[in-house]
Amino acid sequence: MERLKLVLFAALIFGGCQKAYQHRQEAAKKEKALALELIDKKEWKQAERHLEKASKEDPWDADIWHNLGVCYAEGLNRPQWARDMFKKALELNPGHALAHYGMGLLEWEKNWNLANASFVAAYKLDPVSVGPIENYYLQHALAGYFLSSGYFYREVAARDIIARIYPDWVEKQLDLGDALVRAGQYALAVEVYQRVIAGKDKEKAKEAPYIGLAWALMNMNDLNAAAKALEQAWKINHKNGLLRYYAGLLARRTGDRESALNHLNVAAIGLKDGRGLIALADLHLEMGHHRAAEEYLDLADRRYADDPMTQYELMLFYERQGNGEEALRHGERAAKANAGNWRYACALQGLLIRLGHSGDEWTDVFEACRLLRPLGESL
Repeated sequence: MERLKLVLFAALIFGGCQKAYQHRQEAAKKEKALALELIDKKEWKQAERHLEKASKEDPWDADIWHNLGVCYAEGLNRPQWARDMFKKALELNPGHALAHYGMGLLEWEKNWNLANASFVAAYKLDPVSVGPIENYYLQHALAGYFLSSGYFYREVAARDIIARIYPDWVEKQLDLGDALVRAGQYALAVEVYQRVIAGKDKEKAKEAPYIGLAWALMNMNDLNAAAKALEQAWKINHKNGLLRYYAGLLARRTGDRESALNHLNVAAIGLKDGRGLIALADLHLEMGHHRAAEEYLDLADRRYADDPMTQYELMLFYERQGNGEEALRHGERAAKANAGNWRYACALQGLLIRLGHSGDEWTDVFEACRLLRPLGESL
């Protein structure tokens, strides 16, 4: 009988505590709702009071601490308090995307790396809500993340937001054009480059829009227009390594080997990767100069051993030559040099399949491609 009384007493106590906790939660919700209305009206001090009341009723609600951070950051000019509130929110809920975003805004000028990491974390947690936010710092961080990960279509979206925020910032317009080229949207890239060239601040861009325009036109197979664009770039700075690389490729396509060699020799020095050296090797091989081709390939491999683009281009080169073993070696190095980039992982997977290898042998590569590859994008 005594045991039964204890059980009943415990049940009453538990039920009472549960009701009290639910009551406090409801009170916190009401205070939070009032605060959100005041935040929308930018009545920060009143919102702070309601949120403080809410935090006392339900201190485990990460949203309350996040919104306090918003008040301190945006309205009350208390950045350190805001930082503490965002940290509190993230301690309670590490998956709180907007708290990561708020932290990124606070850290941008103080700790650029932490700000970038916070922005990327916010996006990964909630891409639908965070991705379209029209904030330069956020989109700048996301554009860099998308570029390094090979998500070119997403990079275009981020660069487009930046370009709309700063329509007169020439460098940002050029970034958009370059992103469109990477995404294979050449006609749109042409429009962007032409807009820069026609703009009042085109002198700030120097030769860059003409070079980008030429490459987009070459990919559209408009070689005459590409040549004219390169001529304009040449007048501004004929020593530009990328200009000389594209000029060499164009000369080769038109059958002018002498000009191609001249341009590519300069490009091999001016570029920060091995594309010029690989193009020289390819041209020398076509001309029957096998020893020279081998030397250029060896130089590209040694000089840019950790550059994923160079290793990827070497993979493509050796596969074209029918040397699967060498292609595979460079494909592995490209994927390893940038393990977060889906394009290198999936390019290596494609090579493995073409060479007759299965996922059972290369489970890590096949799994990396599967996990990293985004919907709607192709190599």
